[in-house]
Amino acid sequence: MKSIKLFALVALVLLVSACSSISETTTDENRPEDPVVQDRAQQLVNTYRQYFPPGDDVFFHGYSEGDPCRAGCWINRTTTIRARQGEI
Repeated sequence: MKSIKLFALVALVLLVSACSSISETTTDENRPEDPVVQDRAQQLVNTYRQYFPPGDDVFFHGYSEGDPCRAGCWINRTTTIRARQGEI
């Protein structure tokens, strides 16, 4: 059961980091010119950011905010651990 929760935590972090990376890597040079695309991307970022794990969950799973986290198997991606804003 613990491994399922950890997998869910990692999958959620990957999903949210994918959305938040849109805003972090988007500069004026590479920002989509279509305002509809910009608005939708920002909506997704704002929607999924709330699902970051709280800081204490990150800590109790042995991670620290900013650590790399790899999800293997079919996901096969590495992301950065992030905690919900305003929480330790």
